[in-house]
Amino acid sequence: MLLVNLYPGIMAAPATDMIPLNEYLQSHPGTDISSIQYQITTLNGVQYVDYPTYGGLLWYLYQGVKLGIYPPLIFLGIGCMTDFGPLISNPKSLILGAAAQIGIFVT
Repeated sequence: MLLVNLYPGIMAAPATDMIPLNEYLQSHPGTDISSIQYQITTLNGVQYVDYPTYGGLLWYLYQGVKLGIYPPLIFLGIGCMTDFGPLISNPKSLILGAAAQIGIFVT
């Protein structure tokens, strides 16, 4: 039910819209060509403003899944929460832990 109420643009990827320069100046009164902070491109004699639109929240969260960023972050977080007291008292467990980490990241 929660995802039904989300607006469609929340999964949108970032893009660059090319808006004709005169339309951009009409929609932003009081601006001139020298004060535009975006890149101006000329195609077939018509000038366009490259206006960026940013992606939605779910798109950026999905990039973490697609690029495989979350598993190393999870293992890093679990490793940061580890208590090193038993490791100091029994250094042989370091070899076991290192082998486990190598097994996780290699496979």
